[in-house]
Order: sequence, then C-alpha cells, then structure tokens
Amino acid sequence: MQRRFSVKHLRTQWQSIQTSLWFVPTVMVIAAGISAFIMVEVDHGIQDDDFSVPDWIFGGSADGARSLLSTIAGSLVTIVGVLFSITIVVLQQAASQFTPRVMGNFIRQTGTQLTLGIYLATFLYALLVLRTVRGEDAQAEEFIPRLAIAMALIMATACLGFLVYFIHHMATSLQASSVLASVNREFRADVGPLYPEQVGKSASDTDRSLESFREEYMPVPTYRVIAENSGYMLSVDDDMLMAWVPETTGVAVLPQIGDFVVRGSPIIEIAGIRDLPDDKRHAIAGCVELGSERSRYQDPLFSIRQLVDIALKALSPGINDPTTANNAISVLGDCIAMLSSKQFPDRVRRLAREDDDDQRGDVHVWTNRPPYAEYVDSAFAEIRRAGLSHVAVTEHLATTIGAVGDSITTRERAEPLHQVLTDILRDLESANFDERDEQRVRDAVDVARRRLLSQGSSGQFGPA
Repeated sequence: MQRRFSVKHLRTQWQSIQTSLWFVPTVMVIAAGISAFIMVEVDHGIQDDDFSVPDWIFGGSADGARSLLSTIAGSLVTIVGVLFSITIVVLQQAASQFTPRVMGNFIRQTGTQLTLGIYLATFLYALLVLRTVRGEDAQAEEFIPRLAIAMALIMATACLGFLVYFIHHMATSLQASSVLASVNREFRADVGPLYPEQVGKSASDTDRSLESFREEYMPVPTYRVIAENSGYMLSVDDDMLMAWVPETTGVAVLPQIGDFVVRGSPIIEIAGIRDLPDDKRHAIAGCVELGSERSRYQDPLFSIRQLVDIALKALSPGINDPTTANNAISVLGDCIAMLSSKQFPDRVRRLAREDDDDQRGDVHVWTNRPPYAEYVDSAFAEIRRAGLSHVAVTEHLATTIGAVGDSITTRERAEPLHQVLTDILRDLESANFDERDEQRVRDAVDVARRRLLSQGSSGQFGPA
C-alpha cells in the first residue's frame, strides 16, 4: 500500500506559512521584481514606437533618474532596518508584559507583514529599474524608463503612508485591550468550525471514557503505536488513519490536541492485532502531526491558555495590574459563554472507509477531546488561586461566572461553573481579606448562583 496524500497535513503547513512573518513580504518582493521587468519592457515599447511620455510623469534626465532611484533605494533600506528593530522591540515587550505565547498574534498581524513587504518590495523595485537607466553615449541610445520611475515614486509615497500606519499600529497593538480582543477574535474564529465537528457520525449519545470504549470496541490483543518524534500534537489525519489501519473494531487516539508527546510514548491503540509491519507502523504514527510549538488551529484551549497567562502575568508581583487581570477574566468569560451554547461532539466517532469496496468495515475511533468542564477549569482555576490577594479580582471572577451562567440551559453545564464558585468560597478561609471585602465576594457569589439557577439548572447548589 502506498502512502497517501495528506491533505490535512498540507493544510496545517499552509496555515503556518500564511501566518509567518516572511510569507507576505516574500510574495510582495517577488511581485515587485516582476513588476519592474514589466514596466521596463513597457517603457522600451513606448520608446521603440516613438511615443512620448508627458513630462509631468517624469521629465528628468538620465542622471536625475539615477539620483532619484538611488535616493529611494538608499532611504528605504535604512527605514527597513528601523522597522525590523521596532518589530523586535515590540515582540520582546509583548513577551515580557503579557506572555511569550502571544508573540504569534503579533507576527500574524497583516498590517505588520504588509508594511515590511511594501518597503522591501519598493527597495528591490528601485534597484531593478535603476540598472536599466542609460545615458546617451556613442555605444548606446539613451533610455529613461519614465513610467517605471513614476511607479517607483508612487510606491515610495505609499511607503510614507505605511510608515505612519505602522507606528500607530504598533502603539495600539501593545495595549492590553487590543491583545485580549485579538485572542478573543481568533478563539471565536477557531471554535466555530470545531464545535460541532463534521467528521464521521456520532456513534453514541454519551461522552464515554477511554475505559468504557476499550471494553466495548477494543477486544484484546491491543497494539500500541509509539511516537517516533516528540512535540506538541497539532492534528490527527483521519483519512490517512482510515487508509492504514487494518481490519479492526476500534482505534483510540490517546493524546489530546495541544498535549506534548514524548518520543517513545504510546499515541494510538489499535484493537485486535498483535503486531504491524514497519511501513504501516510508521505511516500510522505519521497520522498524528507533531510540532515544536502549540497552534491555535484545532486547539481552542491554546487561546484559553494565552488569556490565562496574561491574567497571571498581570497579577504577578513584578507587574501588579489587577485591571488587566479583570479584563482578561471578562474575555475568558466571553469565550466560555460561547462554548456554553455549543454542542460538543462525542469522543467516539464512527468513520467509514474511503473505498466503498473496502471489506474491512467501519471503525470506531476514540479521540481525546476536552469536555466543557475542562475548558471551565482551564479558564478560571489558576486565576482563582492567583487572585486571592486581590479582592477586586476575586469579586470580578464570581461576577463573570454569573454572566457565563446566562448562556447555559442544562445542569451539566452549570456544575463546573458552580464548582468554581464553591472553590472561591473555600479560598476565602485562607485569603487575607477583611470582613467587608469578604462579604463583597460572598455577595458576588450569591448573585452568580442565582443567575445559574435561573437558567434552567434544577436542584440546589448548597448554601453560600
């Protein structure tokens, strides 16, 4: 069996390339080089046909053209160095002020990529046009690419506009509200396609555990595929997995998207077989894509992690910025509220073979998807513990839980939120709050519990 073309793997790589700092500038530089040759050829055609270009486009001599293009190229390459320096400083500032995990958000910003791209493109364009300018002498006819020079002037003028935009953009993008809004937008863009995920058909109505799945679909013997490399789990290629697994009733993908996989650890369990040929074992291991860093694609918990890190950094003694922590909590509440209205897919999926003539039958696949309770715990648990020295943060956390409760309709979704409120009350026993501040927190918890109860969650959550 030949190794099949992995569309999902290429899609992941393409997304990584698109969001890199070099991709857009490289495309713009290539386009500028092609444009330079085209414009010069147009000028050659105009000169050969004895057409005259109006002086208002460019009426200077060959020496004037060289001087103008040299000035454009020389000044732009200097500014490019300044832009790169500003970008590096902003990345360092973002990493130290917020979290290193938001550096990717700055790199992915289209404005930064376009600004660097237009400067590099104009620099290359001016150099390529400059080499074609010829003065009149005995060996060659004078050639001044007037249209190409006019285009260089237009691009240089655009660079001035982009410079003003870049300075404004960098100044505003370092504001905490801008960073939080950027992470929130990316979270919402990623969650939409994932919940519910349209892969296969749901095989059951319950979100069963790995143990129960093994009992029903994974009779002994069970073969474990070992990770051949280490890294963060980025995705699982379902089509490749179905193409390579032998006849079996069940397959379990053990790591969760975003988990760090250690080389040599089990990543996939296949029921009903004792051994696999080396080619199949390598191919099945390759269905799990690993990377050197986590990616927000197919991993909404990574965006949650970014927001939590921003809040924790704001609460650290070195920064001590509870207002930013409260803003991060508000955005986390918005993210959890969005998830509260989503239908989470079952961990067990029934996947059909790609080939209708394939006699191996459908396969039940268990994937380690994070449940709703894990999102809630990831969003609020660490902040709850770190905010014990800030009554405003603890109070705002309880208020945010109540706001999230307005988006839920079932007791199952209310229980993890109620647990956060219970933990807040328990933490009050060890918090260094005075009686008045402690009562503020208790009042906020009471209001949050009433909001949870009012949204259709039956039963009592216990006294405050």
